[in-house]
Amino acid sequence: MRLHVERPYPLHSARIEFITLPPPPFPPTAARMEFGPDNPTATVDPEAPDASSEPEDEPPQNLETPRTRSSINKKIPRPHGEPGRPNSGGFNLATELAKTGWSKKSVEQLAETVHVVAQERLDLTKCYRKQDRRDVKKICDEMIKDKNWPKLKDYEDCWPVLCILKTKLKNGAAAARRNELRDTQARMQAVMNRRGVSPNHEQ
Repeated sequence: MRLHVERPYPLHSARIEFITLPPPPFPPTAARMEFGPDNPTATVDPEAPDASSEPEDEPPQNLETPRTRSSINKKIPRPHGEPGRPNSGGFNLATELAKTGWSKKSVEQLAETVHVVAQERLDLTKCYRKQDRRDVKKICDEMIKDKNWPKLKDYEDCWPVLCILKTKLKNGAAAARRNELRDTQARMQAVMNRRGVSPNHEQ
């Protein structure tokens, strides 16, 4: 008897087997909400993080903003216009200082003190524009440091003292010009008298 043997077919490629794995569970991101047909109810997943809780290591918030800091440190600004001219677009110094708690007597005492210091440091025959700014600044600095006037540090550029100085120097310069004019007229009159010329002499 003749035996017939079948040859196996050769393998053309390696055999690969794929295995399907179950997908991983979704991470908890929020509380799970379950809605019934009539009344919706919510159930909280115990593994979900509590959104209302704050981390313990988080520093406390700074409630002070740049605006609040500027409002706290802001000084009292100078009114518009020139002092002593309330009817010409200016302001009255005593009236403006009264708005921040000054009495009339306190304003008068401040003016007297500034006048005394100005007589020692400045030339009262010159107006404010012709004064040395360094001398003016020294007066303001001394008045701010004076324990009798603690409120002055709350005013921008120490404008109450500057207003008093401007008024004092303006009046002093005007008085100096009047005196100079009067002296000039007196000298001219003396010369005319020596020459025998009358002021009302007609040619």
